[in-house]
Amino acid sequence: MRQDQEDPYQRRSAQVYAAADRAGSGSVASPRPILYDAVLLDRDGTLIEDVPYNGDPEKVRPVPGARAALDRLRAAGLRLAVVTNQSGLARGYFTGEQMQAVHARVEELLGRFDAWLVCPHDDADGCDCRKPAPGLVHAAARELGTTASRCVLVGDIGRDVAAALAAGAAGVLVPTPVTRPEEIAAAGWVATDLPAAVAEILRRQQAVQPSALPTEPVRTALVVRSDSAGDVLVTGPAIRAVAAGAERVVLLCGPRGRAAANLLPGVDEIIEHPLPWIDPTPGQVDPEAVRSLTARLGAVGADQAVVFTSFHQSALPLALLLRMAGIGRIAAISDDYPGSLLDIRHRVPVGVPEPERALSLAAAAGHRLPDGDEPVLRLRRDAVPPRPADLGDPGYVVLHPGSAASSRACPPELATRIVGALTDAGHRVFVTGGPDERAVT
Repeated sequence: MRQDQEDPYQRRSAQVYAAADRAGSGSVASPRPILYDAVLLDRDGTLIEDVPYNGDPEKVRPVPGARAALDRLRAAGLRLAVVTNQSGLARGYFTGEQMQAVHARVEELLGRFDAWLVCPHDDADGCDCRKPAPGLVHAAARELGTTASRCVLVGDIGRDVAAALAAGAAGVLVPTPVTRPEEIAAAGWVATDLPAAVAEILRRQQAVQPSALPTEPVRTALVVRSDSAGDVLVTGPAIRAVAAGAERVVLLCGPRGRAAANLLPGVDEIIEHPLPWIDPTPGQVDPEAVRSLTARLGAVGADQAVVFTSFHQSALPLALLLRMAGIGRIAAISDDYPGSLLDIRHRVPVGVPEPERALSLAAAAGHRLPDGDEPVLRLRRDAVPPRPADLGDPGYVVLHPGSAASSRACPPELATRIVGALTDAGHRVFVTGGPDERAVT
């Protein structure tokens, strides 16, 4: 038995597999979705054409394709709420009764929503519900019986996306002529229109849900993430998904990721070996080392290998070694033609976040996170050192400005501004970094 098996954060779940009797049984039932329970939608400019301070139901005009897009979300079992700033109430441009009449007309044209959340304040009121503040998002999540982290908000301006991110939700920007270029540049997820936003939400929701279980029970799964510590950590949810459906999990990682690998729940054994086609400063290829690695991988006796990579990396060199090691079922993301090296060639669109990208590969291989295990960072409690005594009680913000890749590092001047803003807001800030990052920290 694994040493971490008694911890509910770390043990495998019988909800995903009832051992071998469920393997090969066909399609997987649909328990709670892995990513989203609900979609929150801005009103003006997103669902309907933006008529400033509108209190007249006759002026309600849905954006093109809105009804069909919303019906797709409803058919997928997602709950829907409208989250809208209506400062016209505070300014006296329309009454509450007139606003309700507009909302009734919206539902007449677009179907019923599960909740309406309205901020009636102006910017000068200093409320916590007017977007970009997160109050409406949190309130909508509570009304819908979920949490903000399991919601995605669709809106047409930067305030909408900022409110989503401040609450811990995902945010999709659907630009209109009033959307500023800097808002589009700052948004991490942009869709051309509401139907396109809905299509991508549903695609991402489905991508992390296996369509079928493996045809044979997975006794030993080999998972691979040979990269830096951060890359290993963000693959944690996908590794837990594999662990939920396999009796034993062996992780192959590189020297730079070994410390992080030691912290991951769901891993029974770790093999550390540098891969010259992955490492940023590789040495010469050593044929004897490659032969030794191939033999070591063969000794694992894996039924299945799942090779996780970043978008700019290739899984095919390792897939060749895995084939030579006798592993008969290999899954990886590959845009390049894999020939006979992959049994599951998975593809992911550009721009999908790394944790979600990895979860979609695990799903393609037949694995999903069990109910109750959210797709977030989890660490083995027995592997995390105690908090330094001089930090005091929990409740501080950790800022790590450095990065193994300099292009991803936070510039020192920006890190300084972030720390200042957090400190001014009353937060305690703890800055971390490695020995070679003292100049930054």
